Amino acid sequence: MLELKNRTPFRAAIVPFRDQHGVDAAAIVVKGTFAWRRGERGERGETELAIADEQLPIAQADSFHGEPGLSSVRQEADTCPGKAGTDVVLVGHAYGGRGVTEVEVELAVGSIRKSVRVTGERVYYRAGGALRISDPTAFEKLPLVFERAYGGEDRSSADSAHHEWEQRNPVGVGFVARQSKKDLEGERLPNLEYPGLFIRGPEDRPPPAGFGFVARHWLPRRQYAGTYDERWERERRPALPEDFDPRFFHGAPVDQTTPRPLRGGERLRATGVRPGGVPVDVVVPRRELRVTATLRGEPLDCPVSLDTLVLEPDEARLGVCWRAVVPCGRHLLYVDRVEVRDDTRA
Repeated sequence: MLELKNRTPFRAAIVPFRDQHGVDAAAIVVKGTFAWRRGERGERGETELAIADEQLPIAQADSFHGEPGLSSVRQEADTCPGKAGTDVVLVGHAYGGRGVTEVEVELAVGSIRKSVRVTGERVYYRAGGALRISDPTAFEKLPLVFERAYGGEDRSSADSAHHEWEQRNPVGVGFVARQSKKDLEGERLPNLEYPGLFIRGPEDRPPPAGFGFVARHWLPRRQYAGTYDERWERERRPALPEDFDPRFFHGAPVDQTTPRPLRGGERLRATGVRPGGVPVDVVVPRRELRVTATLRGEPLDCPVSLDTLVLEPDEARLGVCWRAVVPCGRHLLYVDRVEVRDDTRA
């Protein structure tokens, strides 16, 4: 019987899987939750992180901001086989204030440098026969969700064949079909936009700007899933297609994914996401995790990589997922035991 010995303060789980080559393996997922100590600063002025008293469970399924499948993903399942780099996801709000109509939200860690302009509510209106965009309203805070970014659907055509949607973000706002019959008076526009790529009219198609997880059925992520056709049904099912691309496992937006895993020790900064303009400034935890699998009585050390960060400023916490893969060919049952240790020196 496969046994998991978790000798860390974090959560751990074994996730069996079979890759596109039909090879069995097991991913060992370790998930740590860290909270920042208010008022305590490190040597470089950053907020000190500590292992949280409450360790969040390993997510076995996606959770959503609203109705599953019809809203954006809040937390993606932690049970994927592995990632080539590190996903960095921000879940929270942009904070304005009295009379504030616009805030710049920035996220930076490792090779990631991302900036999004967040504005108050805007709508289309008509003046002198021309379609115009209203000035943004002031706001105290706005959720950083893809529902507030460019996207959505347009069902205005009488011909159902012309029902169109923004495949990069079907839950957003501002999308207008080419053959649209929609009356745009009063239609909302995106609150989240990339600098220099602001929407100026219904014909614009800017990239959706968000900091959260990208759903698996959205573009560009969907294109990495591979081809599930009659040949796949006949020859490979339930194995992954031959043209499956492991980039599919990355849930963060492309500009929030590092090409190689972070190692820990990097400075993570976010601005515009706390009241009063207070920035988030922390150091990614660096832990000396060890994963040892015992196969047929022989120990095997498996490299561990840090592949997911979830920053939640409203909860003053940072979630970290590490992952190791136990290669076992077609003999998963030969794995007797997996031990996870944390050799970090205090």
